Amino acid sequence: MDTAPLEQGSNWDVVIVGSGLSGLTAATRILQENKERKVLIVDAVDWFGGRTRSIELAKYDSKVSIGGTFALFEHNDTLQLAKEINCSPTETLKISDVNFNQFSKALFDPSGLPLFFKLMYKGAKIVKEGKIDWSCKTAKELEKISLEDWISKHWILNKFNPNFTREFFYLLETFPNLHGVSALVCAIALYVRFRGIPRNGIEIPPKVLRWEGGTGVFTQALVESLSHHENFRLKLNSPVEQIIQPAINAGANAGPYPVQVVVNDNHTGSVTVNAQYVVVATSPLAAAPANLGGTINYTPALEPGAAQLFSSMEATPTVSRQILVVYKNRWWKKQGGGMFIMPPYATHVNEMGVWGNVVDGSMKDERKAGIVRIFVDSRRLDGMSPKQVEQSTIDFLKHLFPKQHDLVEGYEEIIFHDWNTAKPTIPGVTFTYAPTNNGVLSKFGKYFTQPYGRIHWGGSERSVWGANWMEGAVERGNDVSEELMKMAGWVGPDYNVRKTAATLRVAKRAMPVAAMGAFAVETSAEEDDLEAEPDLEPIKLLPTPTSPLGLAESLQPDDGDKLDIHELYTRVSQVEKPRLLQENDVWISPQMCLDALRELEKAKLLKKKRAAEAEAEAEAEDEAEVASSSSSSSSSVPHPATSSSPLLAGPTVQQLQAVPTLRGEVPAFLLGLTVGVFVTMAAFRFAKGSSQ
Repeated sequence: MDTAPLEQGSNWDVVIVGSGLSGLTAATRILQENKERKVLIVDAVDWFGGRTRSIELAKYDSKVSIGGTFALFEHNDTLQLAKEINCSPTETLKISDVNFNQFSKALFDPSGLPLFFKLMYKGAKIVKEGKIDWSCKTAKELEKISLEDWISKHWILNKFNPNFTREFFYLLETFPNLHGVSALVCAIALYVRFRGIPRNGIEIPPKVLRWEGGTGVFTQALVESLSHHENFRLKLNSPVEQIIQPAINAGANAGPYPVQVVVNDNHTGSVTVNAQYVVVATSPLAAAPANLGGTINYTPALEPGAAQLFSSMEATPTVSRQILVVYKNRWWKKQGGGMFIMPPYATHVNEMGVWGNVVDGSMKDERKAGIVRIFVDSRRLDGMSPKQVEQSTIDFLKHLFPKQHDLVEGYEEIIFHDWNTAKPTIPGVTFTYAPTNNGVLSKFGKYFTQPYGRIHWGGSERSVWGANWMEGAVERGNDVSEELMKMAGWVGPDYNVRKTAATLRVAKRAMPVAAMGAFAVETSAEEDDLEAEPDLEPIKLLPTPTSPLGLAESLQPDDGDKLDIHELYTRVSQVEKPRLLQENDVWISPQMCLDALRELEKAKLLKKKRAAEAEAEAEAEDEAEVASSSSSSSSSVPHPATSSSPLLAGPTVQQLQAVPTLRGEVPAFLLGLTVGVFVTMAAFRFAKGSSQ
C-alpha cells in the first residue's frame, strides 16, 4: 500500500474520490485514452475495491467474496473490462432453484405474475432510451407509495401477502426490508433487471460467473493494471474533507488546476491537492454534504436539489451483516445440486437471531472448502455476543436441514462480516429511497449524474441498468469517464468509450439468450451498430414453456392455423433489430415480446373474422337456395365486409391499437389467460417435484 505522504499543492488532471469498481473503471478509461494525464484516487478506508472485496479463510489458503460476488452473462461492461486486464471470471457452481423449505421447484407464486408484469410495465414507462424520466407522471405516482402498499392495493384479494412480497422484493436483488421502500425505485429495478430474475418459469443462466479467490482478485488486477501508468497513484486511508472549485461559470479564467481537494492524508493531517476535474465515485449518501449526513464539504455548496437527493438515500440493513460457515466439503449437494434458500418471510421477520437468505459461496473447484453464505438483517443481531451469534447460526442451519444435524455441526470455522463497522463513515452496503410526498426523486433525480461545475459523479447507484450490482459500478465508471473527457476536450465529440474498449475484445461476450429463457434490455444506439452477418443460419429460439415467448406460443390455436413462433419472431425482429452476439444467438428485448403478443392478438382477430366470414357465406348460400325455390320474394345477405355487425366487420384500427404494447396496460382477459397458464404449470411442476 502507498504510504508516502501526498505532496502539498501537487497538481493532478483528475482526482477520483473512492476506489471502488466505479472509480477504478473511470481511471482505467481515462488513462487508456490519455496516458500522459495524471490521475489520483483517494479512499477513506485502508482497502481498495469498495463493496467488491475478498477476505481470507483462516484454515484454508483461499479467499472468498464478502461484497459484490456474481457477474451474469449479460453484464457486458464488467466482462469486457475483465477481459482487457486478463482477469475474466469463470463459470462456477450451478445455482439450484430448489426451495429447501418446501422442496418445490417454484420460487415464485405464479398467481402474482400479472402484478409482476404490471409493475414492470410501470418501470418501462419511466426508463426511456437508456435514461430515467424522473419527472414523468408514472414516476410521480409511484414515488408516493411504498412497494408494500402498492402490492396491497393491487393484489387480487386486496390484502397484503407477505410471502409473495418477500419473493417479489428478492427478484429486485436488493434484499431490503419490506417497509418504507419506494415503489418507484422498485419499478425501475424490476424493469432493468428482468433479464436475470430467478423465478418459476424464467430461468437464470445455468451457471453464473465468479472469480476464484473472490472479487478482490478483479479489483487487484485493475489496480495492478493502473499501476503500470507512471502518472497514476492510489492513496488509501485518506478521506476527502472538502472540495473547493471556482465559480461554476468561471471558464478559462479559472486557471489550469482550478479545483482544490482537501485530503486528510493517512488520517494525520490535511493536505490540499489541485485538480482540473474531480470524480466523486461513492454512493450518493456518502457524497452528500457533511452537514446533511455525508462526508464532504463543498465550496460553493451543492445545489439544494442535489443535496436533498443525496442525503435522502437510506442504507438497507438486510445484507449489511454476512455470515460464512466453512465446511470441508459441500455436503448439501445431495439435497439437489446448488443451494439457494429463501426462508419463509412471514413467520420470522420480527424475530431476533440469525435468519436470512442463503447462497452457496463455494468455488468451482469442489476440492476446496464448502461455504454457506447467509445474509442477515443487522438489527436481528443487536445485543448478541459473538458466541450467541455462532450458536444461532447453527440452529438456523439445523432448521433448514433437519435431517443433517451432524453435518451442520461439523463446520471448520464461522466468519462474521459487518459492513456497518467495515465502513465507519457511511455504514451499509446497499441503498434505496423511501416513499415521499415531497417528490425528491421526481424533482431532483436529474442530479444523480448531472455534473456540478468540474465535479462529476460515479458510483453504482447512479447507474440506470445496474444499481447495487458490480455491473452498475463499471457502467457508471465508463459513462462518467466519457462524459469528463468530452467536457475537457481530451477526446472528440464522437468518442464512444464502449466502442473503443470493444477493439480490445479477446472473445465475444455474453451467453445465448436461448439458454437463458429471459430477455435482455434494449441496447443503446451505439450497440445497435453490431450487425448480424448476412450468411448466418435463420434464428432459432428455444423459449421455456413459461417465458413470455413460450406463453405467446401456448396462447395460439392448436389447429392447423397455428402461427409459427419462429416466423413470428422474424416478423417482430424487423420492427426492433436484435443485437447479434455469437453465431445465430440474439438478445430479445421486452418490446419484442410484447410485439409478439400483439401479433398473436392480431392473428386471433383475423382468424375470428375469417370464421365469421365463412359462416356468413354459408348462411348466404342457404338463404339463396331457399330464395330460389320461393316465388314470393327473394332476400340477400350483406357481404361480411359491408356488414354493420362488429363480429363480421373484422378488427378495426382502434381494436388493433388497443392490443398491448410496452406503452400500455395488458388487457384483463390476457392477464387472466396468463394466470391460468402459470397456475396450471406451477401445479404440474409442484406435483412432479413432490413425486420425486
